[in-house]
Amino acid sequence: MTGRRSAPVSRHRVQRPPSPPEEDSATPFDAAGDGWRGALRVVTSLGWTVLVAMVVSIAVGVATGWTEWTGIGLALALIFLVCVAMSLGRFAFALQLRVSDRRLVAGEPGRVGVRVQNTSRRRLMPAAMELKVRSSADVDAPATFTVTIPSLPGHGAHDVILPVPTQRRTVLVVGPVRAIRGDVLGLIRRVVGWPLAEKVYVHPRTVRSATTLAGFVRDLEGEESSVRTASDLSFHSLRDYVPGDDRRHVHWKKTARTGTLLVREFLQTRRSMVVVVLSTDPADYFDDDEFELAVSCAASITGDLLRAGREVVGGVAAGDIRGVAVPGVLDQYAALQKLSGAGALVPTAKAAVRRHPNLSLLIQVFGSTVTAAQVRAAYDTKPPGATLLGVRVHGAASDVQGGYLAGDTVTVRELAELPIALRSGATGRGVRR
Repeated sequence: MTGRRSAPVSRHRVQRPPSPPEEDSATPFDAAGDGWRGALRVVTSLGWTVLVAMVVSIAVGVATGWTEWTGIGLALALIFLVCVAMSLGRFAFALQLRVSDRRLVAGEPGRVGVRVQNTSRRRLMPAAMELKVRSSADVDAPATFTVTIPSLPGHGAHDVILPVPTQRRTVLVVGPVRAIRGDVLGLIRRVVGWPLAEKVYVHPRTVRSATTLAGFVRDLEGEESSVRTASDLSFHSLRDYVPGDDRRHVHWKKTARTGTLLVREFLQTRRSMVVVVLSTDPADYFDDDEFELAVSCAASITGDLLRAGREVVGGVAAGDIRGVAVPGVLDQYAALQKLSGAGALVPTAKAAVRRHPNLSLLIQVFGSTVTAAQVRAAYDTKPPGATLLGVRVHGAASDVQGGYLAGDTVTVRELAELPIALRSGATGRGVRR
């Protein structure tokens, strides 16, 4: 029994436009599609101005008998025909869109490559290519890269390498790609688009900390809380029996020796939960750089706890940032946007605690313009028995005096200071229990 092997699948996205009409019947209007409607679309506003001037000049020349007006109209007609001839040509292109890395760090160089290949056996005329790059931070103002594709021989190819704007944390959508052919005067503009798009995550800058914030751990790994409960795994002490206690926990030997009914008491052991609250209100920060520093601090803390195997959640106004792997969590931090009002520290902290009432460690990250009263109000959202640590970022350009803050707050002026601040918090200096 014989079989036919399937062709290997390319790892790059390839997109071809619809097959153009045969060369002997192709016109610039047909290449635009939709017949004469496509022909009307390829003429620019300047081209329509030339056409109107041509018709008016010829009409005036015929009506008045002035040959000068007729000559002007014929000259405009000749110019328009030359521009149409310059825009002729087929779009027999196959495109491949490739990015150097789909996950980058802010400030790290990135590149996108476009490979243009002539799929026909005939030489193609030069054309211009436009590549749009949209950022989640500014969707309405995409960056446009324009390059010129030289004349390609049959089955020839041309590679274009363009830089990816990675100066700031964002999510980039690279694409679509458009091929443009026209004339030097701008009377005719033919456009064919390829629906290619690649998503690139520009992660915030992060730093690794040598110290893991143990916090108020309540799990089965040998660390327990100080909350006493009637039934658990970690024995703590004996106490007098009260009506309603489970008889299974009565310590009969001690009861027989003392003559008083005694029951076992345990320490609560539960799975620990760490919540990292991040304020996203622009009013809580002196400038954009300070906000980016806060995002980097929150992402660094979340990544460190996730690598240590802790259950950690990033609490923001838009919801929870969570995942099982650090790259996926950083993808969510890359897409994080500012939110006025509801993104302030106090409502964000309240919403996060409401979603996770059994948290063991609450970390709040905020900017230098948050007042001491707002900080105290946010700290008051801490559930009973949980540990609290505040991280106040103070950008280099900020001249705001933070005033008195509680001893459970550490200040970070640059990202490199975060491990030292977390280390001091983990050793008990700057942590409220």
